Amino acid sequence: MCIEIVRALKETGNTVDLIVTRKTNWNRIKNIFGVYTYADRELVVHPIVSLPTIYSEIANWFSRDIFYVPRLKKNYDLTITTKPLFPIIFTDVVYMHFLNFPGLLEIYYKKYQSTIWKIYKFPYDVLLEMCAKIFNHLHFKPIILTNSLFSKHLIMKYLDIVPIVVYPPVDVEKYLPLNKGKERKNIILTISRIEEGKGLEIIPKLALKVSNAEFVIIGTLSTDRYLRNLQKLSKSLCVDDRVKIIPNASENVKLIYLSKSKLYLHPMRYEHFGIAIVEAMASGLVPLVSKTGGPWVDILGCRQGIYGYAYEDIDSCAFYANLLLSKNHIREEIVKRARDRSKMFCSEVFSHQIIDLVRRLLK
Repeated sequence: MCIEIVRALKETGNTVDLIVTRKTNWNRIKNIFGVYTYADRELVVHPIVSLPTIYSEIANWFSRDIFYVPRLKKNYDLTITTKPLFPIIFTDVVYMHFLNFPGLLEIYYKKYQSTIWKIYKFPYDVLLEMCAKIFNHLHFKPIILTNSLFSKHLIMKYLDIVPIVVYPPVDVEKYLPLNKGKERKNIILTISRIEEGKGLEIIPKLALKVSNAEFVIIGTLSTDRYLRNLQKLSKSLCVDDRVKIIPNASENVKLIYLSKSKLYLHPMRYEHFGIAIVEAMASGLVPLVSKTGGPWVDILGCRQGIYGYAYEDIDSCAFYANLLLSKNHIREEIVKRARDRSKMFCSEVFSHQIIDLVRRLLK
């Protein structure tokens, strides 16, 4: 999304500086996205603390958003933050994907439900509450953009502001050719970071109930421990021959599986949007998503069986998967509608919205 904002701003004649917490690996960006647009200059604000803890986030937020960025702001006509950590940010525009609000981490990470982790996290939640209260009393508030109606209502619950929904950019044109003239197999694909918060443990359990399909998980590996737990679970359920996990898969591997799979499973509950779901729809897969969050509300439009299916539990997910794998005519009709639906989330729509907003602000 950050790259798409840079591209949109540069193509409309603006000079763009990119402020990051570590130097961008542009070779990796090129391998993933192909053509991209450089910013005019890249400034690196190194994190104060590099440890992967929630309290490191506090120190780094203070360093970047409270101390460093406000000092730079006077040099620019417009400042945009694309990944905020806490509500208090002194830029003109803030795009909020997933903001840390009290009680949210417990939904995604079970460890925070235990007593010891609740004690560990208590000061963090107090600080979040304080930040929200301070933000709500600020005279100056940035324009808040967010990625879904689901996120909009969540932000409105905690912050005294009404965000503007601007769906994230998806390179739909890259994926549309994948759904033409391909012989597909009974593969149920999941693209996700391999970590606890993504809810991937549902997949081996689902494989027990959908016996005629292979399940493939590809994505960036966050923790070896979680990967080993997934592999152990698959083995204990005797489905390890049908659950394939490919950590740190290349972009080419991703495209191969998008071109030959029939269904796309997005197991994360309370997902804010889900770009991989749209990529899968454009590629010719039927999505199965949790009936919570942005995938159901924004991507499927709260319409069951039109662009895909939203499940409430493992049994309902298994029912829809078995239905789609056994009834090709139903699946093919949904594929057509899902492909057309994916186009409303394309990068060009995003760029036009950002350019229009910037022009109005600069006036």
